[in-house]
Order: sequence, then structure tokens, then C-alpha cells
Amino acid sequence: MEPLMILRNDLHEFEALIAAGRRAAALDGRHLLGWGLAAALALALQYAAEVGDWLPSRLLWLWQPLALFGFVAAIFVAPRGAGRRLGHPVARAYTLAFGIAGVALAGFLVAAGAGSRPEGLVAILVVTGVLGTAFIAIGLATRLRWMMLPGVGWLSLAAFYAIEQAVIPIDWLRLALAFAVLLALPGAVLIARADR
Repeated sequence: MEPLMILRNDLHEFEALIAAGRRAAALDGRHLLGWGLAAALALALQYAAEVGDWLPSRLLWLWQPLALFGFVAAIFVAPRGAGRRLGHPVARAYTLAFGIAGVALAGFLVAAGAGSRPEGLVAILVVTGVLGTAFIAIGLATRLRWMMLPGVGWLSLAAFYAIEQAVIPIDWLRLALAFAVLLALPGAVLIARADR
């Protein structure tokens, strides 16, 4: 074989290894996509139930357990997508950020009284705040800097509700849209980037 051909083959193998490494280190966005869409649907149902008064009251506030479930699932799903080991820095940052956020949300739900209907404004402030903080932490701790954008969106939404100091039925649709755009969409982006 001539030296130029050997160099080309080595270069192709090297590029294939780099691409495989990038895919192995990518977060699995299916978790965020599914979580975001499920929470958006639950919040849309919350809106419809409050406006139309057609769902039993025990089905209201279903979005809060879904939000908590998403945080807990992040702890177990992230290692699968990021190098299939928890030792990978991306998986560690993701698991740590969403794990701490999940503990904060669980603490809030327990403090608010399990099974009782918590104050809507406080619940929204806690959920938007912990999601924003988790996304910004991931963006700062990894090379996924763009993950700070959803974090800023979540924290902006928290600031909006802190200023408004009230929750009206249309806010459930706003929050549903936020879960779709600021949680499901980043999941779709992660899925698309993993294919490259």
C-alpha cells in the first residue's frame, strides 16, 4: 500500500472514533421530550378542567407528580445516554442538576402537604425556578452551553409569576407551552444532535 492511502484510512478511522465518542457522550433527549410533552398535556388538561369544569377535582394538579417524576427519571435515564456510565462528566452534571432540583421539588410537595392542593403560584414558582436552575447548571458544567437558554427561559417565567403574584386559568396554558418549548424542544435538539 502506498503511504498516502494508509494515511487516508487512518484519518477515516480517527474521524469515525471521534464521531462515535461524541454520540456516546450525548445526553439522551428522549427523557426531556417525553417529560415535557406529558407535563404540557397535563397542564392543558388542568386549564380545560378549570375553565370548563368537566374533570373531577382529584384529576387536577396532575402536573405536579409528573414534574417530580421527570426529575426522578433524570437520575436513572441520564447515565444511559451519556456514555452509558455515570462517570461521564455530562451524565454527572445532568444527574446532579436534575437530582438536586428533584429533591427541592419533592421537599416542597411534602412541606405543602401530601395529597392536598398546594397554592398554585408557589408551585409554579418552585417548578420554574428549579427547572431554570437545573438547565443553567448543566450549561455551565458541560460543553452544552446552549442548555442555559431554556434555563434563562424558565427563570424568566419564574420572574414573570413573581411579579404577577397571581395564577389565572390561562397561566396553565402558558406553563404547558413552557414545558413544550423549554423542556420538550431541548430534548428534541439533543436527539437530533446525537444522530450527527
